[in-house]
Amino acid sequence: MNTPSLTFSIVVAFSKNERGIGYKGTIPWSVPEDMKFFRTLTKQRKNGEPNKPNVLIMGKNTSRSLPNGGSPLPDRINICVSSTLPETIPLPHLDFFTNGSSSSINEFICINSFSKVLRYLETQQNNIGNIFVIGGEQLYKVAIHYPQCHKIYVNVISFPFRKKIPPFNTGNEDHPPIFDTFFPEINPEEYELVEETPLYPFGEQRNRVVSRFYMRIISQRVDTNNLYV
Repeated sequence: MNTPSLTFSIVVAFSKNERGIGYKGTIPWSVPEDMKFFRTLTKQRKNGEPNKPNVLIMGKNTSRSLPNGGSPLPDRINICVSSTLPETIPLPHLDFFTNGSSSSINEFICINSFSKVLRYLETQQNNIGNIFVIGGEQLYKVAIHYPQCHKIYVNVISFPFRKKIPPFNTGNEDHPPIFDTFFPEINPEEYELVEETPLYPFGEQRNRVVSRFYMRIISQRVDTNNLYV
């Protein structure tokens, strides 16, 4: 199987037992090291290409849950996949991404399907760095089956942990947190677990957050016909 010319990674944090990722549009925990991991990973640019900004792809609900009232995450190109929002695809001749200096860094690009996002980014490969899919549930379900998805970065959260808002503030193992959105199961025939390390290497929190890194098994063939979101 030929390796796709454009590839992307998935970044996610989910609960250990349920693979839960959210509840009513919120993140069900407050873990500073998880946020630091996400920020460092998605802002780190490719070696030798410091002027090529990374790209974040997300669904509408995820975009609205971002800090500061749903503002784009800084220093990265933010693309929102939505079938209901007006499309705002930059025209190629506008040189939208050049040197990461365009206003694209500070505003959303809206595109109405994930497959269309990938087709568009194919035309921009000389101007962009790494590409990350950051949620939510429906987008994860689609993206994980694309052959262009080569890496999955997972932070597995074990409870009890410091929670942000009800119903996550009991800290009681007998009352586990509630989730309404989930990450799909990672198929071991598609992805190989390459590395697993505690995010907190020392102390009582050592096993509360485990960072896992998966890579696609390249020989796995995936049919992407009719994979749209």
